[in-house]
Amino acid sequence: MILKFKKIYFVGIILSVILLTVDYFLFWGERWFYPGIVIAISIGWLQFWMDYTKEIKRQKEIELKFLEFVRNLVENVRSGIPVPKAISQVSTKDYGALNPYIKKLAYQMEWGVPVPEAFVTFAKDTRNDIIKRAVTIIIEAEKSGGDIGDVLVSVAGSLIDIKKMKQERRASVYSQIVQGYIVYFVFIAIMLALQLWLFPQLTDIFQKGQSKADCCIA
Repeated sequence: MILKFKKIYFVGIILSVILLTVDYFLFWGERWFYPGIVIAISIGWLQFWMDYTKEIKRQKEIELKFLEFVRNLVENVRSGIPVPKAISQVSTKDYGALNPYIKKLAYQMEWGVPVPEAFVTFAKDTRNDIIKRAVTIIIEAEKSGGDIGDVLVSVAGSLIDIKKMKQERRASVYSQIVQGYIVYFVFIAIMLALQLWLFPQLTDIFQKGQSKADCCIA
């Protein structure tokens, strides 16, 4: 998965740099300096992180809908319908985030674009690694003289297996990821509490003790 750099990211980066500059000149050496750095950096990468999370969610939906698309395509091909016509028929169904790419694939079939070339374009447009691998298998099998219907059946089975393995792996590491996030945010909270509350309290206590000691000496 490749996330394209957007112009809006410059807004967050510029704002982050401005906040870091202001924080340096106004709060250098004070207790607000380090919290200001955390806030500035968070603003700098916030938009990128939001888009990254959104893209991951979109790619998951694409993978799920691609499996549904292949299943529907296999059913049509098994019934004796040629692949280009089968693609045109299944393209009328709703595949969520995959709809624009399937529509484009169907239009290419109508324009007479060869099936392998159309599938390559389809895979590139989705920018999904699983779809790229599946399309590569379909093209290579078609070039070697294999029946594309059988190839699609095999690809559908492989996609199901891959989906199961990913779910099992996700389940095994999910708890660790959650624990990691909890530790991270607890660490940030502790650092902010130390910087904004405990250290000032200790400084005041030390200054009062020093003042009493000076009075006793005097």
